[in-house]
Amino acid sequence: MLLSCDGHALAAACALLPRAPALAGLQLRGDPSADTLRAARSLLGPQSLLGRSCHGAPRPAAEHGLVDYTCFAPVFSPTTRQAGVDKRAAGIEALRAWTRADGAHVLALGGVTPSTAAACVTAGARGLAGIGVFFGDPGRVVEDVHALRVALPRP
Repeated sequence: MLLSCDGHALAAACALLPRAPALAGLQLRGDPSADTLRAARSLLGPQSLLGRSCHGAPRPAAEHGLVDYTCFAPVFSPTTRQAGVDKRAAGIEALRAWTRADGAHVLALGGVTPSTAAACVTAGARGLAGIGVFFGDPGRVVEDVHALRVALPRP
């Protein structure tokens, strides 16, 4: 399990980790800066997972070495909505731009469904993340996960 927070809550989040052994690390929201990533890695140490959520154009390749993975979003139009937030799909080529960098371990998020998952993997995503596809009506989640297993290539 990972704790999701923004850079302002970094110190408080890191203080929770030793008291919550089920937590494997942090997911930093909101396009964290390289300085925030360095601070997080310093506070967490090398044994904890550190991920980040990013949007828009790829960041410098050197930043990939500061995190274990990057969650890039939204690849497609999100199926979940936040009041007052207009999330525009970046597209598969934007995902591909993120995955090209040396050391990039990118997860695709945003509108990922059984019908779009294979395109994300083909574009270089090493994994898929989702809200609607994994968290929702239990019957629908079972159907979606089964469809993902069928749709995705096996290693």
